[in-house]
Amino acid sequence: MNLRPMNREEHKYSYKQSRQLAGQTGCIGYLRGPLNSMGFRPELSDLNTEAFRADLGITLEALRHEGCILENRERMQAYCLEHLDSAMDRESREYGFRMDTDKYAYLLRLNPREGEVYIYCYFREWLDQHMGHARRGIRFITPCYVDLFRLQDGDKIRITTWDGRTLERTCRYVDEYHLEIGSYPREEIYHICQFAELMERARNTVEPLRAPACQIKNLSQLKKCLKAGSRLEVIGHCRPECIGEMRKVTLANTQGFYSIVDGEPPDSRLNQGNEGKGPVLHWSNAPFWAFQDGVCGLYSDKDHTEQNLIMAFRVLTDAA
Repeated sequence: MNLRPMNREEHKYSYKQSRQLAGQTGCIGYLRGPLNSMGFRPELSDLNTEAFRADLGITLEALRHEGCILENRERMQAYCLEHLDSAMDRESREYGFRMDTDKYAYLLRLNPREGEVYIYCYFREWLDQHMGHARRGIRFITPCYVDLFRLQDGDKIRITTWDGRTLERTCRYVDEYHLEIGSYPREEIYHICQFAELMERARNTVEPLRAPACQIKNLSQLKKCLKAGSRLEVIGHCRPECIGEMRKVTLANTQGFYSIVDGEPPDSRLNQGNEGKGPVLHWSNAPFWAFQDGVCGLYSDKDHTEQNLIMAFRVLTDAA
């Protein structure tokens, strides 16, 4: 059974979304309720086919098999505690897992304390394609198409009005030229230029709530930039469960740099490596790197394809 902890990038897709995003990600529907009486709530009727319902039935049977995560409430709680890297919040009230079949992806959001289960069902190819595009970030521009900054999908902006009031709004990536402002069910979709014009007419200013990334353009600049304390946001990785991690550099030298997951306990599995310095990423050679829009990517080959990606990250300016 192909069941693994969700990565941080996938967390946002285990909640109710707008019709626009449901359509683009291929969200067929979701199951919700107590462990033994979940009800299915459809989203996209065109994808709710006999083939999907058969696949869902087989998937649920596997998840409820003896010893598996949905066998009963006690097993669900034990399974979550056996996989602490699946915790979706610091209080560990909810745990997230993903299960893939040939055509479908199932995102499980579990609350063992309450016995609550949410399973969001996706057409796998659509979901992965959308997440891949969303890693580019959301463009914010002037009405003349001058780039201001890029925001990671799901991050927030601060809008300062002409009279000094401030508003914080969550933003979601729709495509290269459209974004959602606000959270379901009060989200609104804008063309990036339409939003820029609206802000200019209202004499509002917009800024990212989180520190933007350093605009690193080559390997030499990256080596000079990274030092102990630098913070990285992982946006691509050969191990999907690492995507979305916030890492802190513990040591940078002539061979590479070491980093730990920021906010995780020192005795966590990842942070224990290399005598507490965390895993190391060796510098390799310049042709194996790609730098674009503040994203630094290291590949296993000079052909910069998704299959060859080792790790892609942003260096945040608040600690660079």
